[in-house]
Amino acid sequence: MLELAPTDDYAHYALGRCLEKKGHEHEANGHYKLASSLRPGSEQYAARIRDLG
Repeated sequence: MLELAPTDDYAHYALGRCLEKKGHEHEANGHYKLASSLRPGSEQYAARIRDLG
């Protein structure tokens, strides 16, 4: 999905969730941060960043 739409905030968030569930927290947090920068008002994205921070 990210190859087709690299600026899709939800695609970055979803990839972050998948990575987090696989134990790749650092990489997941990078995608959460990208998602948050693409949609700055999202509390859901900010919460995931805080939880992994």
